[in-house]
Amino acid sequence: MLFLFRSLTISFFVLATSCWSFALPGGFPHKLSSVSKSIQVKVNPRPSLKVSPKTTALKTVAIDADTVDATLKITDDTFLSRIIRIGNHIPAFGSIAYFGLISMASMMGMSSVGDTPGTLTYALTKFVGSTTNSAFSAFFPSFITPPNFIFLIWPFISVVQLGTVAISALSPGKPVLSQDDLTSLSAANVAATGWLIVSSRASAEVLPLGSFLVLPLVPILSAFPLRRKDEDKVSGASASTALTLRNFVFQVYSSFTTIAAFLAFAVELQHGNRIPFFKGKGEICASIFLALYTVTVGQARRGVVKKVVNTGAILGIFWKRLVEGMAGGLGGVG
Repeated sequence: MLFLFRSLTISFFVLATSCWSFALPGGFPHKLSSVSKSIQVKVNPRPSLKVSPKTTALKTVAIDADTVDATLKITDDTFLSRIIRIGNHIPAFGSIAYFGLISMASMMGMSSVGDTPGTLTYALTKFVGSTTNSAFSAFFPSFITPPNFIFLIWPFISVVQLGTVAISALSPGKPVLSQDDLTSLSAANVAATGWLIVSSRASAEVLPLGSFLVLPLVPILSAFPLRRKDEDKVSGASASTALTLRNFVFQVYSSFTTIAAFLAFAVELQHGNRIPFFKGKGEICASIFLALYTVTVGQARRGVVKKVVNTGAILGIFWKRLVEGMAGGLGGVG
């Protein structure tokens, strides 16, 4: 019994000690916690993926560059392209304005545009002489001189040019006129203006040689855009003869000035007195004009506009000859 009592007492003491160790700080559970923490410390954690400041800065710069490019593209498409496009057309606008002013002065005289000294119009037109187109025709008559109303085509050409250049400069999309077209048009206007100024200084006794030498430059320059090799086809016709706004302005301009150049050549032969054989021989000079006209009309790749202009010019010449012949006949009968 004594041995059994001692054994139970020792067992009870061990059990009580174990229970008390769980309750006190630093007991068994805390030891387990320490062991787990040591295990967590010993295990190498997975390294975190950190973005370096340099990489972040590069991404920021790239984003800013894309924003700048997008902003510049909008600015170019909305503003700068239109401004530059209008700037490309400014020389053509200037040549048309001056050509129109000089053509009006040469048709109706300086008084029609303003001959008051000190004004801008006077400064721009002071080089124009007193000889109008009708006076020039009276000074140097020929069998192929057109009626005065034919010369109204000069203001018409100016208006057509102005409208075409304005549409090309201001309309959305691709310009109607290329840079080559604009340069050719401006150069042709300069040549035409020079011819009008030279012709306005003619008199009954003096036929300026420049009247013949300058005028052929106008159809050569104005027809340059039509002569360029272009394989595009529009309704079965070449692009240079198709009835488009671009072709219309160059076809009217080059067709009429071609006839005018032939007329100037015939007048030079008849009245210039620089080739004595042709002096005063109106029939021969008129035949030369008609031969040149026939060769021109017979050329291939001539559009509808050129045919209309050529037909109108020759019909005007024949009409004047008919009216003058009838007037002469009636005068003889009277």
